[in-house]
Amino acid sequence: NIVATPGTDTITISATQDDVSSKPKVVLMSDGDKALITSGDKFTFAAVNNTTNLSSKTVNATSTFSVSTTNKELTVDTAVVVDITVCIIFQMTAGSASHADVAVELYQKDSGGSPVLVHSISKRVTDFSSDFQQALNFKTTRKAAANSVIYAEIKCSQIGTSGVSGNIVGGSSITVEQV
Repeated sequence: NIVATPGTDTITISATQDDVSSKPKVVLMSDGDKALITSGDKFTFAAVNNTTNLSSKTVNATSTFSVSTTNKELTVDTAVVVDITVCIIFQMTAGSASHADVAVELYQKDSGGSPVLVHSISKRVTDFSSDFQQALNFKTTRKAAANSVIYAEIKCSQIGTSGVSGNIVGGSSITVEQV
C-alpha cells in the first residue's frame, strides 16, 4: 500500500507478506548413495525424524502431509495445490557402458485410483571416458485430492551390451510444498 500525506509531504509504503510458516512443506532427501537399476525403483527416503536423521527434513508437515518411509511415498492428507520440486543427482563410472538413459518419473495416485505419470525427465549418457555427476531437476504444480500419494521412480536403461555402473547420490531430494 502507498499512502500520500500532502500536509507533511510524506509517502508511507507498507507491504504484507504471506506467512510462509503457515504453508506446509516437506523436504525428503535420500539417506545415502543407491545403485541405479534398470527395472525402476521408488526413490528411497531417509527417516523423517529430524532428531535422529538430519539428512531428511520435515517442515510444518502435520495435518497436510504424511510420509511413509516403508512405502517410500508421501501422502497429501488434505486436498491442496502443491509445488513439487525434484532434484536427483546421479553419478556414472568411467568405462562402464557405451550409452545409457537415466530417467526420473514422478507419479501421483489419487485415492482409489491408479498411479498417473505426472512428469518425466531423462538424460542420455554417451560419454563414459571419465567419472561424472549429473543432476536431473524439475518443478511442477499439482492439485492433489485428499489422500493422494506422490512418489518418484528412477530407472537406468543401458544401451548395448556393456553393463551400466552408477548410483543416485545421497542428498537427492523431493520437496512438496503447499501453494
